[in-house]
Amino acid sequence: MGKKVDGGGLRFNGGKIDLDQCPTSLIAAVAYNLMKNSNKYGGKYPDANWRKGMSHLSVLNCLQRHLEDYKNGIDIDPTDGVPTLWKVATNVAFLIEYSFTCPELDDRYKGKTASIHDFPEFKPVEKEEKKKTSFIASVDGIEEASMGRYSTVPNCMDSYNDDEENS
Repeated sequence: MGKKVDGGGLRFNGGKIDLDQCPTSLIAAVAYNLMKNSNKYGGKYPDANWRKGMSHLSVLNCLQRHLEDYKNGIDIDPTDGVPTLWKVATNVAFLIEYSFTCPELDDRYKGKTASIHDFPEFKPVEKEEKKKTSFIASVDGIEEASMGRYSTVPNCMDSYNDDEENS
């Protein structure tokens, strides 16, 4: 039996998805992006164009471009002023929807390929600590003592100018 809610009406929500768990900002971001790009609101696509379905690779390519933009510090798509992450969310939403509604348009390569999980775990090599050693270097007759840093030496142009004056 259901439980009473509010004014006494019954709801049978046991085992159903609690949509309150989804951030409102995610829903609003996807809706805004779809509205902004819909003909109905002055955009370039027919209203609800996404419902027709499309190649999953086409959506993945678009998703990857927006992810790369975000990775490279581009927060707003310069073509329409919509935040980049909103574009990412929209494309993820499309892929989730298409996995249910048009799996026949899934054109991803499904043959054997290397996976990121096939590679061994990367472990940085620990560097040996180098000890700074003193040495004397001689360049064009100028001796320099070094402890890993430059010491004060005469400007090489000084000796060049002296040579010109003496010739």
